[in-house]
Amino acid sequence: MEFTFTTEEEAFRQEVRTFIAEHVTPEVIAEQGGDEESGADHPHTDAMIDKMMERGWVRMAMPKEYGGHGGDLTMQYIVDEEFNRAGVFIAHNYGTGYTTIIKYGTEQQKRDFVPGLIAGKIKLGLGYTEPSGGTDLAGLKSRAVRDGDDWIINGSKMYGGSPESTHMYMLVRTNPDVPKHKGLSVFLVPMDAPGVEFRPLKLIKDRARAYGYTGAWAGSSFYEDVRLPQSAMLGEEGQGWELATQGLAIDRIGVTRYLRCTYRTDHMIDWLRDHQLGDYVPREDPFVRDKIAELWIEREVYRLMTMRSLTMVKKNIPIVHESPSEKVWGPDHNVRAIEAIASILGPYMQLTEGEEAPRGGEFGDHFLMAWFVGLGHGSVHAMRDQIARRGLGLPRG
Repeated sequence: MEFTFTTEEEAFRQEVRTFIAEHVTPEVIAEQGGDEESGADHPHTDAMIDKMMERGWVRMAMPKEYGGHGGDLTMQYIVDEEFNRAGVFIAHNYGTGYTTIIKYGTEQQKRDFVPGLIAGKIKLGLGYTEPSGGTDLAGLKSRAVRDGDDWIINGSKMYGGSPESTHMYMLVRTNPDVPKHKGLSVFLVPMDAPGVEFRPLKLIKDRARAYGYTGAWAGSSFYEDVRLPQSAMLGEEGQGWELATQGLAIDRIGVTRYLRCTYRTDHMIDWLRDHQLGDYVPREDPFVRDKIAELWIEREVYRLMTMRSLTMVKKNIPIVHESPSEKVWGPDHNVRAIEAIASILGPYMQLTEGEEAPRGGEFGDHFLMAWFVGLGHGSVHAMRDQIARRGLGLPRG
């Protein structure tokens, strides 16, 4: 892998930073923390994105034939990283759905879905976890039964999707008579299809306002005799496990995951430079300085892991144990960072609003979010098992 950026790439980074200094205004930042359920417009952000589109910075590494610019993936990484550092979440990690439709979908499915996914007009919920269990994904109970040229789906899913989801990327059992990993298929289910019901779930993590986690970002969905044509199936019948695992592998890597797991460390460092708690000046405390240095090193390790994955994607090298490794390192760092911040801030960590709340209560929100980061897109315990078996070749059990 390449551990450094080229002269051209660093020059482009400076160009992006100049743009951010001019166009990421306080009004844009304020819109980033808006309530998704309010349906509020984001005129300042939209105007900024229009200017980005003029420069080819939006969808820049996406295929031209589906609405992108066909540009370089590293340049897109730089754009995403710099904007996220500025507090504007625009990372283009389409993961499950986008990548699998490109690889496994029919040409019609690509035309129907990929441009909409890139433009944000189509939003996929992840229909994996069920009320009967989460870790044993292959043991899911939702069924799809063939009826002539159609399929009839019955079942339920938990946590995946949001009120804004237009489709569910749904993993169901299509053959109960084969080993459980082999009898699964993926359907792209319209959320407005007859027989589909979505109920938002309010979770404690919904308090975490940073990076768009406001509003109901989870829900329960129910499917009663939902009739779908064969064209709604993605890939071949029985290929669901392959599609599900490959999509999750992409979800677990990249600039989106890296930034979401490390930005609280960056924000704490920024806060420490200019603030103190009464007479206590945390940045002068040797314990605080050592702990922040430790977190910064962990953050840089995660950045290098992300760069490794970026290189592998660009060179078409299969990602196997690297994805679970990142999924373990990032959330573990996230939790350690939150614990460290809590020890530094003490009771101030509990404040989620008010003048005395550090960074307007952001760190209090992170504390509420901490439990979730080790579970989403596969628990870190399941990921360690994958690292042991697929990365190290260790036996089961």
